Amino acid sequence: MQLQSLLVLLGATALMATPILDDVPLAEEDTADGGKISWYGARDTHTTATQRARASSSCPAIGDVNPVCDSDNAADTDTCWKFIGTLQADANAAVYNDQGYRRACYQVDGRKCCTQWNKDISGLQKKDLIPGMTRMAQMCNEGGVSGKLNNVNIHGACVNQCLNDDHSCK
Repeated sequence: MQLQSLLVLLGATALMATPILDDVPLAEEDTADGGKISWYGARDTHTTATQRARASSSCPAIGDVNPVCDSDNAADTDTCWKFIGTLQADANAAVYNDQGYRRACYQVDGRKCCTQWNKDISGLQKKDLIPGMTRMAQMCNEGGVSGKLNNVNIHGACVNQCLNDDHSCK
């Protein structure tokens, strides 16, 4: 019995010590507003077919979906709007999803606003993230910005997208 308990404890300790790869910044770029955008994701770029987002005719456009708002994870409203503006300034730039990016955070003056998406999106550009971010910033702004769009079409893929203070988006 004691050996079995020890093995369970060791297994649990190993799981707790495993780093969360999504917390690793993969690239940073300075912005014109004095802040920076950090792109995060898993370093393993060998995504399985089940992890890749699929285009779907049943997946609605962003404008057809109302976000689910959650004030518990609210990001600073001004920071989120600066983030959107920063992405718009370089809208056609690629988001290198082949490197595992699934989250971007904009940080300025100690405040942070993040957008996340739950699956890899082939050919993603910064401009593809803006419509969902804008919709959530407009509709989920009570005491800050925190929202989630479920199963929306982003660049031909059906994904969830969130905008908040860096809370997860599944």
